[in-house]
Amino acid sequence: LYRPHLEKAELASIYFGGGTSNLYKADQYAELMRIVRDVVEVPPQIEVTLEGIPQTFSFEKLAAMKEAGITRISMGAQQLNDELIKLSGRHQKAEQVYQTLEWCDSLGLPASVDLIFGWPKQTPSHMLKDLQALVDCGVGHITQYELNVAGRTDFSRNRRSELPSVEGTLEMYHLGKEFLEAHGYVQVTPYDFERRTGSLPTGYLYE
Repeated sequence: LYRPHLEKAELASIYFGGGTSNLYKADQYAELMRIVRDVVEVPPQIEVTLEGIPQTFSFEKLAAMKEAGITRISMGAQQLNDELIKLSGRHQKAEQVYQTLEWCDSLGLPASVDLIFGWPKQTPSHMLKDLQALVDCGVGHITQYELNVAGRTDFSRNRRSELPSVEGTLEMYHLGKEFLEAHGYVQVTPYDFERRTGSLPTGYLYE
């Protein structure tokens, strides 16, 4: 369906998103990339990012992703405090985030991590501890954005009293920005921070 619209397009990047792209089996990533290459020419230097949730990565899958031509992993950790993670209903553990980052490092596969601030019961010290952990892991790209509460969710219906105030959330934003910039990160969007390498102004064209 898309092929006629892409014939004259110059590809800038590829992003498999949604957080469920790592639910495939390891041997299916080569097929995924074959489908993409059948639709559009993929230059060898192109950034190909795959987003996933921490607990469904494995070393076997990551190795298969790299072999298939995926050049970057994006992981929605949201929190690195297990007690705060529980509030979201997710079943991941902080340990799984660190393990995935370790596997990526051993494979030479760049990784980026998403965090959310303004979480119920979260304090600035919680947030800064998470950021410090990612800095210590050598994560090259960190997305740090505020919680958006809407709809008939548990956060909206039952936990509004546990959320930081607007002023508190704004304070977290500025503290996070100052912390990352002090540790060598450059702000490239309101929520994206990266460590620059090489001659390119950014290695993350998707953002």
